Amino acid sequence: NQKFLAARTMQIAKLYFPKIHAYFNYVPRSQVHLLFEEVSLDANGSAQVFPYNIIRLQDYPPTGDSSLIASHDWLRSLVIHEYIHIVTLDMTNSWVDSLRTVFGSTVKFAALNPRWFLEGIATWGESYFTDEGRMYHPSITNVVVQLLKDENFCSDFSCIDTPPMY
Repeated sequence: NQKFLAARTMQIAKLYFPKIHAYFNYVPRSQVHLLFEEVSLDANGSAQVFPYNIIRLQDYPPTGDSSLIASHDWLRSLVIHEYIHIVTLDMTNSWVDSLRTVFGSTVKFAALNPRWFLEGIATWGESYFTDEGRMYHPSITNVVVQLLKDENFCSDFSCIDTPPMY
C-alpha cells in the first residue's frame, strides 16, 4: 500500500506542484520531504516548514464524516492541500530573503498568520486546482451557510484562530 501511495503522490506532485508554483509565483527554497504514517485510522495530513519542509500523510482513506470524502481522489486533495501549506508558509520575498540568507529557515513569518487564514488558502486551493473538493461539496457548503446564519457563531475573538470548520 505504501508503494502505491508513494507512486500516486509522485504523480500528483509532477502534475500539480508546477501549477501551484505558477499560481503563487513561488517555489519552496529547500527540499520538501513526504512521510507516510501508518499508525492513524484517519485520513489527514500535516505540513511543517521548520526546521525542514515536511508533509506527513496518514496512510488511511477517508471514512464517515471526513471532509476528504468531498473529493473523488482524496489523496490528491490531501497532497495539494498540504503542499499549499508548505508553499505559503515557506514563502519569503523582498528584504526578508536577506534575513533568510543569514538566519535560515527561522525566518518564515507566514506562520504568524491566523490558522483560519492558512487553512482557508489550502482548502480553497485543493478545490481550485481540482474543480472538486470541500469548496464545492454541497453538504459542507450547507454547514458553512448554517454557521454563518447563526448570530452566535464566532461572535467574539475567541474563535478567530481556532474555528471548528474552515
